[in-house]
Amino acid sequence: MTHENFTDKAAGTVQPPMRLPVFLLVVLAGIGPFSMIAVAPLIPTLTADFNTSYGTAQLVLSVYFALFAIAQLVLGPLSDRFGRRPVMLVAVASFAVGALASWLAPSIEVMILGRCLQAMGAAAGQVLTRVVLFDVYGRERSATLIGYLTIAMVLGPMFAPAIAGLFAETVGWRYLFLMMLGVSVAAWFGVVRFLPETRWVGVPVGAKPQGFFDGLPLLK
Repeated sequence: MTHENFTDKAAGTVQPPMRLPVFLLVVLAGIGPFSMIAVAPLIPTLTADFNTSYGTAQLVLSVYFALFAIAQLVLGPLSDRFGRRPVMLVAVASFAVGALASWLAPSIEVMILGRCLQAMGAAAGQVLTRVVLFDVYGRERSATLIGYLTIAMVLGPMFAPAIAGLFAETVGWRYLFLMMLGVSVAAWFGVVRFLPETRWVGVPVGAKPQGFFDGLPLLK
């Protein structure tokens, strides 16, 4: 699924022709919410398999929440400086490495580290997919297309517990992370092949990039 951009009447700019892989953006937006909730039903199993306390096993969920939130404040300024595409590639690679670490984790500590890497990578799917749409389509059209991203963000958490439980009861919980690894690797190659750099599309000359501390008021 691709869409061409158009004249952004609200911003008063005419942007050059460009196509975006909307389906790929939908997948990237859905990875984060899915992987966030998918581990929730696995915590008792992780407690038993790693011979650890329930509270320690819960860190695979709580540290994900924390880093997922923090990373969203950082990725925007980074993409303003280095471009959307490089930051997205690094983020998706981080998610893939985290999924690999979680799949092969010999201890709960490695599992938690893998979840940290997943969280930092998944945050890009929440932030940069919207930014890319806004870069290319402007305010009016991007508002419509963000609806597709929202569908992925809603359906992912809805089906994640059932899918995680199915894996745990059949082939084992580790294969859930193998599936995440496969999806993230495919998404990484999709970004390489189909996602153009949109940082400078329709941006006025001399526009000031977002600062790293511009998001601090959100902490209030």
